[in-house]
Amino acid sequence: METSKLYFSDGKSLTIKEGDLIVPVKLPANRDDNGQIQPFYDMPFETWYHTSYGLAPSIIEGLLNSIYFCLAGKTDILYNSNSITRIEND
Repeated sequence: METSKLYFSDGKSLTIKEGDLIVPVKLPANRDDNGQIQPFYDMPFETWYHTSYGLAPSIIEGLLNSIYFCLAGKTDILYNSNSITRIEND
């Protein structure tokens, strides 16, 4: 099974496997009825493997425009999408 490692600005890393479900947290385009912007959990996406570029395209595509994300089934940890400094295919 193919994997990629995400590196974060705090020096920590996270290994993502092909087929993992990632849940993006996004901001809505519009404010709610009270004028607030409420983040929401978007639909999970499954990581897929590209023969030339590994998992990187699916990770980038899935996290585009998200502020945070978590792994499905492990929602106790949210990761900041903007703090990813490197994606390394294993």
